[in-house]
Amino acid sequence: MKVGIVIIVYNISSEIMILQIEAIRKFCKDDFTIEIIDNSTDIQVSTDIRYHCERLGVNYKKTFAISLNGSQSHSFAANLSYQKLKDQFDIFLYLDHDCIPVLPFSVVEILGEEKVMAGIGQHEVNTFMWPGCVAWRNDKVDNELIDFSPCHELRQDTGSGLRKVIEKYGKENCIFFDEAYHQNPDFVDNRYGYYSMINGGVFCHCVNGSNWAASDRHEERINSFANIIREKINANVE
Repeated sequence: MKVGIVIIVYNISSEIMILQIEAIRKFCKDDFTIEIIDNSTDIQVSTDIRYHCERLGVNYKKTFAISLNGSQSHSFAANLSYQKLKDQFDIFLYLDHDCIPVLPFSVVEILGEEKVMAGIGQHEVNTFMWPGCVAWRNDKVDNELIDFSPCHELRQDTGSGLRKVIEKYGKENCIFFDEAYHQNPDFVDNRYGYYSMINGGVFCHCVNGSNWAASDRHEERINSFANIIREKINANVE
């Protein structure tokens, strides 16, 4: 089965992007293609990302969202990328630019033959999958149901439209990842002094990796996260 790993990039350090690509290539056991969708507003960041994608042989597409609102911008890039790629892959895995695998994994094995979607469930009612780490069987799911748009009526963020997949196929046919939060030993901070481990520790997520929240000491925090990722990758090589 062909797996498309789609990464929505937004003003992220190219160092983190390079780590993510290297980690996917090291740990993913599937027949996969990485697709970088660069929705950055910083021209220099986009220039760096494109350069490293070309250097590493990774597919690259640039998008320009009208809205600077995080949810609207993210959903535009995600929805556009799916429309461009939906006929190319049997299975999709969408990752945020700051969600990096640190253990061997297979999207094909995670979903198996029966499950249609896997990810972190959001909300008990009108449940949808967080778009930063979500996979689905594109060969089984109605493609018209894939929608990353937020829903203002339900007060739900990016990915709310994915609730339609869960509603049609049922929660019993989906896999809901666990998520555990770990204090960052090298960055003590009341707001962002942590990272999360997803699906039994397979993925490591640095919340606010692009600093959309304009937090202080961002470069220091990103450097500490990069060090954590390197340590985990080096510790988990088979």
